[in-house]
Amino acid sequence: MLHLHRARQMLLVALLGTIALVAIEFPLRQLISQRVQISKTALALQIVESHNAILQHDIASLSKTSTIISIAHQEYGLVQPGQRSYVILPNAGAKQNMNPLSALAIPAEVLGSISGSTTSATAPHVVSRPVGSLWSRMLRRLEFWR
Repeated sequence: MLHLHRARQMLLVALLGTIALVAIEFPLRQLISQRVQISKTALALQIVESHNAILQHDIASLSKTSTIISIAHQEYGLVQPGQRSYVILPNAGAKQNMNPLSALAIPAEVLGSISGSTTSATAPHVVSRPVGSLWSRMLRRLEFWR
């Protein structure tokens, strides 16, 4: 009789322990996943904000006459009245950047991650919310039920 009573106690303790582990594991896993998403999103936001600051600087510099004159001369070969323009061609193998603002362009992988399509493995991705109740997600999570 004592062994039966002890066996029932052990079964009850094991059952309560299993229920406690399952009840804690799912919300805890979801919380950890959401924290990872938040950190990735914060990193992407920081990158976009830094590019935004660079673009704001470009906008401010484009309101200056000296910048406009420089771009007009470099890209279109325009000169001010009374000046002469000489064009010196580069070597055949040399690459020359004709756009002075192209070095400040936003990388494609950052733009891809913002629009929702990931273009590289390092780009942050958006994970949708889990669908269904806690029990249906739990049953989907437990592999041996399938």
